[in-house]
Amino acid sequence: MNILNLSILIATLVFILGILIFFYVYNPSQKKSLHVKKKAEVEKKAQVPSFKKLQDIIKKNTSSTSELRSAIELILKHYGQIKAKHGVAPDKDFKRYAEVIFAISRHPNTNKELVLMFDKELTKRNPSYTREIDEMLNRGLTARG
Repeated sequence: MNILNLSILIATLVFILGILIFFYVYNPSQKKSLHVKKKAEVEKKAQVPSFKKLQDIIKKNTSSTSELRSAIELILKHYGQIKAKHGVAPDKDFKRYAEVIFAISRHPNTNKELVLMFDKELTKRNPSYTREIDEMLNRGLTARG
């Protein structure tokens, strides 16, 4: 009888130890926080407008100065880094940046501060593209005429 009681006691203790280990390893709040973080990241990405939408705002002649400033700030914040050059040739992705530089420099509602801010920040973030950025800026200012 003592052996039977002892084996039941050992089995009960093993069961309780298993439950304690389970609760130690399983932490539902940690799982929820990971889910909440992932959800927040997805929502944040959904709030960032695409480069194309920002580019369309800049290309539209009826965009106000504040809309232009907002679009430029979002481009710099989320798309400010141009892909690296291939030797001396600019990346094919530079074409869309060139279009934005050209459009902002010839836009009827732009101002000197806005153009200089965009030029300075884009050049600072992409020093290898300094010549190309200046060239597109000059083309846009010349076209503004």
